[in-house]
Amino acid sequence: VEYKVVVTDECGNEMEASAITKVVWPTIITPQNADGKNDDFLVGMQEDIHLEIFDRWGNVVFSGNDGWSQAEAAKQQPGVYYYIATLPDGTAKQGTIEVYK
Repeated sequence: VEYKVVVTDECGNEMEASAITKVVWPTIITPQNADGKNDDFLVGMQEDIHLEIFDRWGNVVFSGNDGWSQAEAAKQQPGVYYYIATLPDGTAKQGTIEVYK
């Protein structure tokens, strides 16, 4: 994910800086094992990243901008789910996430 910042001083001078952040995409979540780790699929979620989770039949089981929470993931059966995360620049990251109970 790339972040850009443009700063303008009182004289109208602009300075631009950017930083590229590597996002680590988890491959498994454990929403019900009570250890407090790997409970959510958040990926450092920002409100401008849209996440959709699909079951093996292509049904949408989650769609939102705030990550797949422990409470939402716990409603699903154990197994592998497909996701599409649409980033702020419009590109999409696709992959799989396993729910392990």
